[in-house]
Amino acid sequence: NWQQAWTSSHQSCNNSHTASSGIESRSAKPQCQFFIGIAEEPAFKVTRRVLGPHGQHMKAIAEATGAKMRLRGKGSGFLESEDRRESTDELMLCVSAQDWTSYQETVRLVTELLNGVYDQY
Repeated sequence: NWQQAWTSSHQSCNNSHTASSGIESRSAKPQCQFFIGIAEEPAFKVTRRVLGPHGQHMKAIAEATGAKMRLRGKGSGFLESEDRRESTDELMLCVSAQDWTSYQETVRLVTELLNGVYDQY
């Protein structure tokens, strides 16, 4: 369920560099994946709620922190490289930042955004 996915993602994104996917040293870009835990449904369009109108939610976070974000997985609408197909992975928000400070602020803002989405759900 979404609560388990959220708890797991939130803990890994808030822990040390090494807890975040693929990060082994302070010189690597901090990154993580927030697993959304809510499937895309006609009655509750989770992808739209995460992106915001015209992508404004994610654009605002990216502009404030300099982070790169990508919504991927089932229901995301993001078509993967050569196949030009949506991934069969669980819906997730992938986040990376240039440095630890902007990463921490990005995680804080994404957490705020997703908590709002979960409250609506």
